[in-house]
Amino acid sequence: MEGNFADLKELLSRTDRIKYLFTVTYFASYLTRTNFAAIISEIETETGYTKAALALCVTGLFFSYGFGQLISGYLGDRILPKSLVFAGLLSSSMCNLLMPLCGKPVLMALLWTINGFFQAFLWPPIVLLLTILVEEKEYQKAVMMVNSGGSVGSVCVYLLSPLLMAVYGWKSVFLFCGILGMAVSFLWLFCCPSVRPTVIHNEIHGRTDIKGILTVEMIGILIAIVIQGALRDGISTWMPTNIEETFHLNGLLSVLSGAVLPLFSTVSFRVALYIHKKWFRNPVTCSAVLFFAAGITTVLLTIFSDVNAILSVVLFTLVSGFMNGINLMLVSLLPSYFIRTGSVSTISGMMNSCTYVGSAVVTYGIGTIVDQTGWELVTLIWCLAAIAGCLICLISSRTKWSREWFTS
Repeated sequence: MEGNFADLKELLSRTDRIKYLFTVTYFASYLTRTNFAAIISEIETETGYTKAALALCVTGLFFSYGFGQLISGYLGDRILPKSLVFAGLLSSSMCNLLMPLCGKPVLMALLWTINGFFQAFLWPPIVLLLTILVEEKEYQKAVMMVNSGGSVGSVCVYLLSPLLMAVYGWKSVFLFCGILGMAVSFLWLFCCPSVRPTVIHNEIHGRTDIKGILTVEMIGILIAIVIQGALRDGISTWMPTNIEETFHLNGLLSVLSGAVLPLFSTVSFRVALYIHKKWFRNPVTCSAVLFFAAGITTVLLTIFSDVNAILSVVLFTLVSGFMNGINLMLVSLLPSYFIRTGSVSTISGMMNSCTYVGSAVVTYGIGTIVDQTGWELVTLIWCLAAIAGCLICLISSRTKWSREWFTS
């Protein structure tokens, strides 16, 4: 796709191909990122490794992913975004292919930490390209569609993993995801337009100074994003193990139950976007309401956590859905508001980095707490975290968070 930026934008406005390409790419990124968490209970059963040892793998991924977001965000505003995404997905796929060769927890943790760093090179450039290549009125729908692609990727992991493990063992999950991820990376390479950041910044008002963005309200939002990441990924990582241990289900059944979370997240994206458009038009206020709803749900989870497996899955799913809605508001929508700064990718990387700071801390923390005290303390911590997120978002919502205010 050669030609100037105006011709490219006109071409893409006549087709949804760019949205589908980005959705498929993000789908593949989730295949190659969430598969370890999906089968962690089965790996524990087959290898005898402790929860804390296996949690280091997921924690390492979250830490490197969060740190890598800062680098990826910075680079995305300065070099070809298309190349960053390709390099990230291809390298992540290779890490998946190498995972079955790791015979010790420390090697698994090291390789999965490297995988997290490569995974970080996808989201900030994708947000930047969507902000530019998709018309403003279609951006919210486009970013919701891409996020849903990631959720569908997680659903496929949770649905296919039990089948693959039953026939070939847990190592086959990494081989399958790695091969598919590699194929999608080359699809992206050949189909994504080569839009350079210098062209982007010249088309949209030119670059302005990023100083002054880290206001008190923005710092509050970053803290809320940390809490959101801790709740979302803490639940998605450990819910199958919780269900297996609390209700003594078969390991494969507990993994299969994990498919409910990402499946429902596609619905939660739509509900959150509808609530935002209908009643708030302020993503931070909308996030406060979602945190409040999550707080009530975690109270119910604390009370009824050992009553019924289906009820527990429903409550876990609701909390996860609320967190996905908050992620859509604060991590997917807000970065596009700063288009005048010429630093959309940088800001996106900074916000997404905060998500995985929370994810990394809570994932290892939960494994350690459960090994020592059980699940009751974990659900109480989740409840307090949701309440704190609600209060922080209410305080931070004083800023007039509207895209018109930032781009006028």
